[in-house]
Amino acid sequence: MSKKWQASDIPSLADKRVVITGANSGIGYHAALKLARKGAHVIFACRDRKRGEAALARMEADSPGLHTELAILDLASLTSIRQFAAAELAQHRPLDLLINNAGVMAPPIAWRRPMGSSFNSVPMFLAISRLPHF
Repeated sequence: MSKKWQASDIPSLADKRVVITGANSGIGYHAALKLARKGAHVIFACRDRKRGEAALARMEADSPGLHTELAILDLASLTSIRQFAAAELAQHRPLDLLINNAGVMAPPIAWRRPMGSSFNSVPMFLAISRLPHF
């Protein structure tokens, strides 16, 4: 039987840039932690500034000196998506890895109906979880 994959199998990611949507909690946070520990510069693309800053502080306390930053990205807003993309493009630096982690689970009933969102009145949970990544 082959050896099970472990985070220690991740090669060095020095000089690699990574964007993770929803990196302030859950799988996104742990992916960011593992990749940053391997040397990647990880950009936490988060909707909520306070939660993003708290996640960065938690990571710094756990593993000081990692290369991380916070970028505000609200996937329910086309304006926010365009601003984030423009800021990334303006840096003229390659993006090596994009992890589309953000989404909503078990959205409230109200979110399942069209809400006049930026995405031409599609249900909000679809607008957040699926459409922005394309």
